[in-house]
Amino acid sequence: MEQAKVLELIGERIEPIISMGPKLGGGLLLVSSALASSVTDNIPLAAVLSNILDSMGIVDDSGMWWPVISGVNLGGDLTPIDSASTLVAVTIMHKHDLLISFMGFVKKTAPFAVLHISLDGLYVLFALRHLLG
Repeated sequence: MEQAKVLELIGERIEPIISMGPKLGGGLLLVSSALASSVTDNIPLAAVLSNILDSMGIVDDSGMWWPVISGVNLGGDLTPIDSASTLVAVTIMHKHDLLISFMGFVKKTAPFAVLHISLDGLYVLFALRHLLG
């Protein structure tokens, strides 16, 4: 992903979202980083987003780090390829001949991923409200 410049492209698309400010940008950043994390490894994505936040001069206590951390971690639950836990689940399913396609997995996990991301979004907005006054 890094050699194909996919992470760089994700970073370029997310930078305008960060510029919207912590309240609106925070929610959009959570969702966009979760979506990006569902198709790429979360550690390089977190590193790219960290570099973007640093390059924009966003300080550690600004509140913009929470959406990145949450989105990057929760986005991996949506697909069977990004999270260690989903890879383990798919391995166990195959071991017991419970075959499921990629899209079948996404269809079954999407409601739970959306619920997790939504609940975390509420938490992040609550935390940002208290951090920013």
